[in-house]
Amino acid sequence: MIKIFEKVIKENLTSYLTDSDFPLSYLKFSTVTSGAGLNDKVILLVFKNRAPSPFLCLKTVRNYGAREAISRNFNNLKRLNKLTDGSPHAHLFAEALYLHDDGKNIFCIETACLGKKINLDESKLRDVVKNYVDFQEYLVKSGGYSMRSMAELAKEAVTKLGLSEKDQHKLLEYVTGLSSAEVRLPKIVQHGDLTPDNLLLSKRGLCIIDYDYVGNSDIPGFDLFGLFHRFGQANLPKLCEEYFPVYFKKIGGKFSGDNYRGLMFLYHLIEHTQGKLHHSENISFEKVIYDFEHLYP
Repeated sequence: MIKIFEKVIKENLTSYLTDSDFPLSYLKFSTVTSGAGLNDKVILLVFKNRAPSPFLCLKTVRNYGAREAISRNFNNLKRLNKLTDGSPHAHLFAEALYLHDDGKNIFCIETACLGKKINLDESKLRDVVKNYVDFQEYLVKSGGYSMRSMAELAKEAVTKLGLSEKDQHKLLEYVTGLSSAEVRLPKIVQHGDLTPDNLLLSKRGLCIIDYDYVGNSDIPGFDLFGLFHRFGQANLPKLCEEYFPVYFKKIGGKFSGDNYRGLMFLYHLIEHTQGKLHHSENISFEKVIYDFEHLYP
């Protein structure tokens, strides 16, 4: 595979290279689970000759049958690049450079995000939220986004579950009972996995990596909910009350009152659907509600 990597890089990324940059070297990078199974992504950092830092990030899979994971990641990143092109927020993400698929091997190439993982404390959390909220505000101002009520947001989230009409009705009934707040929020693409593990800090500022779940949700606040939940579940309602009013105002949303429980349930529901908190294949409205009430009493 290394020979294929090198050939593709030489032929398609000439603007990034000179003759003295060869030979290239590769460092396999993985988390606890990545690359462990046949369907997992394998990530390699690519270095120029004797360079101390990588300049490319290459993602592939052990099993070609799992190629959809690579193409999805690449296309999601391209979408973020297009949305932030020419803006002060372009540095938040890597740049999608090339997708290779020859029918036997598949891999995508993007720029390497250089930086250190952030040890989140209250001060750093505030900085991350500011960067993220500014990015979301830019998206709203740069394009027309339709506004949706709480009822519309709930219906969209629930129908994605693929449950029976009876179960969908019970979930919608439950959401209605959680919040009486008047809500109008725009559709805004969410990163989908805004966790501390996916945040890097460098001299250029914040960089957000891992694009598997980009666009899975377009309900504003979903990313912040995930970040707050992982920062400290016990403080989740407090963090929502602290940051959501400013966020919703900046993106042109309308939210009367300070009861975010209905929205929190929708965020929890979306996470359940994409398997970030739950791994059971059996989805039932009773389990979704049960887990929500025990996680966020």
